[in-house]
Amino acid sequence: LDSLALLEIARIWAEETQNRSETLLGWQKAAAAGEPLERWSGIGVENGRLTVLAVTGATLGGVTLGNITQERLLQAPLPDTLRQFGELRRLIVRGFALKGRVPAFITEFSALQELDLSDNELS
Repeated sequence: LDSLALLEIARIWAEETQNRSETLLGWQKAAAAGEPLERWSGIGVENGRLTVLAVTGATLGGVTLGNITQERLLQAPLPDTLRQFGELRRLIVRGFALKGRVPAFITEFSALQELDLSDNELS
């Protein structure tokens, strides 16, 4: 189930931001190959639960790639799908030029030890 949610997150970020993160592309390949979550890049799993989500986008600091405009890059928020990963200890989502508010549900992640949302447009 976690793998389906991660693929949904990857789809949202890739489509909405036109971001070609190697990590997100790797998730798609790993899922297609049937690899367990433990082997996915940027993912940590303990006792069958996702505890680490660490992904860095290809677009850092608002730099655009090709003919993609800044306006297009700044449309995607942190998806609500993250809510189901309440046991996260590390949540690192850097460089996607995500826009919007940091969702309130992140404050409910009682195990969270590291939160890095830098190089985004979140408030």
